Amino acid sequence: MKTNLIPFFFIFAILGIVVMIVLYDGKSMISRFAQMISRNVEGFASPVVDTPQCPPGGYTFFTDRRGESFCCKGRINPYTHVCEANDDSGLCAFRPNTLDPRNRNRMLPLCSSMIVNNHSEQQASCPGSLPNYASIGKCCLNDPDLDGFDCVAKDNADFKKYCKLAGPLKPGEQLCSALNMVATATCPKQIPGQSMYTTGAREVAAYGAAAGGVNVPVCFGMDSVCIPDAAISYLQSSNGLYKDKDIPTWAYSCSGWNTTNVSKDTTVQMDTSYLPNA
Repeated sequence: MKTNLIPFFFIFAILGIVVMIVLYDGKSMISRFAQMISRNVEGFASPVVDTPQCPPGGYTFFTDRRGESFCCKGRINPYTHVCEANDDSGLCAFRPNTLDPRNRNRMLPLCSSMIVNNHSEQQASCPGSLPNYASIGKCCLNDPDLDGFDCVAKDNADFKKYCKLAGPLKPGEQLCSALNMVATATCPKQIPGQSMYTTGAREVAAYGAAAGGVNVPVCFGMDSVCIPDAAISYLQSSNGLYKDKDIPTWAYSCSGWNTTNVSKDTTVQMDTSYLPNA
């Protein structure tokens, strides 16, 4: 063997060892190399194939200098590869029993557990008529799509087949909280009928644009009407409708109706106006 070939054998041997190290976890050399370059150039890297799912609410996936994967709810320092969120729930891990790099005395919560817990909490906010939660922030009539992200197309095509947990709303869309309010609004047994009244120009003039086009449940009998107290409380806090009214002493509230017509308490000074200065 020629002595001038010996250095080449050493070089090939070293390259072979490097390739074995790179491929130890089954990934291709190209993908590992791309991930290494991305991690060092950008400060943090997305996975080469699929980005793992982070909990909703502003979490971002990243990897630290050791290749450990996390989700961060806050700024990720591109130089130190560290999540700068201060609260305990601002950082989660994908492996069990992962130490918090910000505080080595505690374990990080699992991102998967946070996703499941959030799903359960949001599911509880769905009305009974639209019971299936989608992580985009909707409740659907039918099961959501395969990844649970959105309602299926036939539900999205009909405003009555889904609701949103938060705004903004497109014309015709409905808030799930409004549907829950309607479902829990109860009428006095003396006037058990219920219908929906939609507010218009009068309410807008009195309470502003947000008070227009709002569905208000109304209890009615042969010659009596009232608005359930729970509905008034919800409307006051959600869009300012009837915000000037004191529920127990307002004649249009069901408790006010009960005071006047059932208890027949004449000592209570009732507000008999529907709108301010009306």
